[in-house]
Amino acid sequence: MSEIQELKNQNAGLIEDHTRDVLSIKAKETQLVRARSDAEATEQVNERLRRELDRLKRALNNADSLGSRASVTSPGIASPTHDDAGIYRDYGRPTSRSRMSFTSTMSEEKENGESSYP
Repeated sequence: MSEIQELKNQNAGLIEDHTRDVLSIKAKETQLVRARSDAEATEQVNERLRRELDRLKRALNNADSLGSRASVTSPGIASPTHDDAGIYRDYGRPTSRSRMSFTSTMSEEKENGESSYP
């Protein structure tokens, strides 16, 4: 009788192992289905972004070609360069006249022979 019981226990262990293996396989299949779905969605987003990038490149090329044609037809109007955009430069000030420093005092200005009012 003990031999029969031992075989029953062994059979129950094999059934448990098989059940665990089947559940593990099902879980892996579910992960695979989700990963495939995520990959397909990512490919769709990637393709949409690729089309958008191509569209923007074409628009930039069109704008560049229009800009180069406009500069050929109207050479008198110069567009600002990147360095000059938004920078204030005062080239009209005479270089012979010095100006008062914010860090100097009035007595220093008088000692140096500079008037406090331009």
